[in-house]
Amino acid sequence: MLKKIVFILVVIFIYCSGFRFVQASVIINEVKYSPTTGQWVEIYNDTDNDIDITTYRILDSGAATNGHAIAAVDGGSNFIPKHSFGVVAKVPSDLGTVSYPLFKSSLNIKVSADTVILRNENEENISMVSIDGAAIDGNSFQLIDGTWKVGIPTPGVQNNSSPSVALQSSGGVALNPSTSTQGTTEVKTKIVEIPKIKTKIISKNLAFVNLPIELQANNTGYSGETLYYGKNFWNFGDGDSKEQINKFDRFTHTYFYPGEYSVSLEYYGNQYSEIPDATNKLIIDVVPLDVSISRVGDDKDFFIEISNGSDYEVDISKWILSSSSRTFILPKNTTMSAKGAITLSPKITGFNIGDESSLKLLTGTGSLIYEYKSISNIVPEIKNNISRTEKTNFVPQKILNKTENDPTITANNLEAEASTSREGNSYWFFIGFAILLVASSGAVYFIRHKKVASIPGDDFQILDE
Repeated sequence: MLKKIVFILVVIFIYCSGFRFVQASVIINEVKYSPTTGQWVEIYNDTDNDIDITTYRILDSGAATNGHAIAAVDGGSNFIPKHSFGVVAKVPSDLGTVSYPLFKSSLNIKVSADTVILRNENEENISMVSIDGAAIDGNSFQLIDGTWKVGIPTPGVQNNSSPSVALQSSGGVALNPSTSTQGTTEVKTKIVEIPKIKTKIISKNLAFVNLPIELQANNTGYSGETLYYGKNFWNFGDGDSKEQINKFDRFTHTYFYPGEYSVSLEYYGNQYSEIPDATNKLIIDVVPLDVSISRVGDDKDFFIEISNGSDYEVDISKWILSSSSRTFILPKNTTMSAKGAITLSPKITGFNIGDESSLKLLTGTGSLIYEYKSISNIVPEIKNNISRTEKTNFVPQKILNKTENDPTITANNLEAEASTSREGNSYWFFIGFAILLVASSGAVYFIRHKKVASIPGDDFQILDE
């Protein structure tokens, strides 16, 4: 009797375990975590029901306790259909126009030594993957035959093999793998995306006013091959646009005012066509640039301090410090943290106290960013004020020239000297006017009192009788 009871319990245990084992699930199928600005997580719904993925959360190093919320993009659905893929992206617009469900989440995955977890609405961790830093240089981490491998990203479509068998592997773990207790493999039908031409904007999402930002198009064909011919039409969202024909090199664009700009890209395989083969959009946030030469040293230690007053990191690679006698180029990968500063030693730059009066900071393209002790900047301001008030007086050129050689001159000095010049001009004007008036009066008096010479006999009259 005891043996029968044990046998029944074993059968029940095996049955229940087997049911749990074949239970379909929602799993993480692919992760793109580098670069961090373009992160996304592909999720496969291996169930017979549509899943409201917005009730789930994604955990990573940036939100290891409560996780990141998942939201549908504007006009999109909350659901991943049964036996289908969905992609949760940090910046959904990076993926362009897609046919699969697309969602948004503020992912913050570390490039290495991190764990990405998918948690359902019941607060259960149902799928996870360990990030080891192998998928960089534009690659992604993909679940292929139960093993996590590095490969070319395939968002929204199956990887090189079915993700339905999700076993323990060295690269990561996907919970609730799907196999059959009868020893047969369950075959799942995958929705394969129809091949199409794609285009993508490659650029940073942050730019600074008056500082060029780099942009480049990545056009791919039906097989994922890079397309080098055709036409790109760019709209930068600030009234400017650009066409590229059969040459899609990286280029720069400069924004002159802060704001949020929507950059759009259209790719035409035939440059004469009016209908684009692919489109893409990117939002670029443009903020004021606040980098300056904040301090310099003395003749004993002429250091140069450069400060970043903005709330964002600034890349100042290849920027130039120059004076009338020497130039120093900052090396590549030189960045300044938000509200930070760097101090350059004269032993590195070669500058000395004699360079102080002409010290300037420029970009790598030669655009002036800051001129230290720039008293000459006062003069254009005075001239602009004169123009706005429609005054006819102006600062004499000799005063403007003097400011370049004498940094002690202030705006008040300029106004005083200009005023003195105007008073001198008025003085000579009145003297000249007085002389002219006296001369004119004398001439009139002389003409009126001039005596006409008399001719003899003019004072006699002949009478006829």
